Amino acid sequence: MTLHPALRAELLDDELGVARARLGTRVTGIERRDALIRVPLSAPDGGPVFLTLDGSNYDAEPFELYVTEPDGVVAPPARWPGQLAQAMHPVLVRPFLCIRGCYEYHTYPGHHQDRWDTVRATLRLAELLDHALRKAGRP
Repeated sequence: MTLHPALRAELLDDELGVARARLGTRVTGIERRDALIRVPLSAPDGGPVFLTLDGSNYDAEPFELYVTEPDGVVAPPARWPGQLAQAMHPVLVRPFLCIRGCYEYHTYPGHHQDRWDTVRATLRLAELLDHALRKAGRP
């Protein structure tokens, strides 16, 4: 069961505030558009892309994490910065970064035993962003 949109918006704003406080300039330009959290990054070719966390079903489901073009379309793997595109997800059939606490991790066949419910009360957006930004080359 998903949260009421107003409650989800409040929860996402709280998570965003914690992320800004903990990560500072590493998340300059971070924004929330409805249920999407977007952090501007540079693609390997120097063009703009966004690290996008989709909280449409948060917190019943974890954030989806992917890299998008400025128009919101999922970017091809060659445009994912650093080590963000680790492989193609066998179920979702798109590039993914395997981080515990993200939808892609918890839907990966080898991680079914590691349930979202075991981390959902303690894992913060700031931790997911920190891990992903390190993989993107933004320590």
